[in-house]
Amino acid sequence: MPSQARCLARLTLAGRPNQCAVTPDGRFLAVPIADGDCVQLVAADEMKVVKTLPIKRPHNCLNAGNNQHMFVTSIGANQVRMIDLKTLEYIAEIPVGGVPRPIAVSQDEKTLYAALSGFHGFVIADIPTRQVVRKVEFPSLPVGVDLRPLLNTATHGLTLTPDGKQLWAASLATGNVYIYDVASGTVSPKIPVGELPNWIAFSPDGRYSCVSNTGSNDCSILDRRSRKEVARIKVGKAPKRIVAAAVEQKT
Repeated sequence: MPSQARCLARLTLAGRPNQCAVTPDGRFLAVPIADGDCVQLVAADEMKVVKTLPIKRPHNCLNAGNNQHMFVTSIGANQVRMIDLKTLEYIAEIPVGGVPRPIAVSQDEKTLYAALSGFHGFVIADIPTRQVVRKVEFPSLPVGVDLRPLLNTATHGLTLTPDGKQLWAASLATGNVYIYDVASGTVSPKIPVGELPNWIAFSPDGRYSCVSNTGSNDCSILDRRSRKEVARIKVGKAPKRIVAAAVEQKT
């Protein structure tokens, strides 16, 4: 029987945390305080808040795979901000042309992808110039689709493949996943999954993507090569955020 999980440490924050991010070395944790208009930077080894930065209605934090920077979305200012972890200060404000939902960032930190409220697709921003350079729109939503129960969110869950060659996006409003090819700028046909697909994570080897289906209480496993669902796994009620990891089983 597996052992029960237990709390190793506890830290009091300034308010309600949302999507957090951690650096690969585990040194810093960035926590958006959704109801406190700030993002808190935590020194993980000390379990101590070392900096609180103001930001209007933060929602998601993201780390692009290095120990130098963090990104945080501001749904109150229609932008994404970049944090320097050496100075613990903002070093960039990137307008995205709408209310940012989930984001993805290339490993070289030159390109930002952002889903926007009310838009079925995503925008691409050039980080060095701080400008949106392209809007990628998915097929039109079916007539009569009401986004209000979805908090006006048509697209939710964006993630780049581990090699950075594709962006996978969940259409919350239609129950599909779309694949954007970074090199050609083209979008794949729809890949049906469960109801209200919410978040996407890739296995470390990039072979499979895992999609949390909030409306059907399950997760879809998609094969990257065939672009087909190969399994659907029942989980707890209304799954949302998801991570994938490789685990070695000892014999």
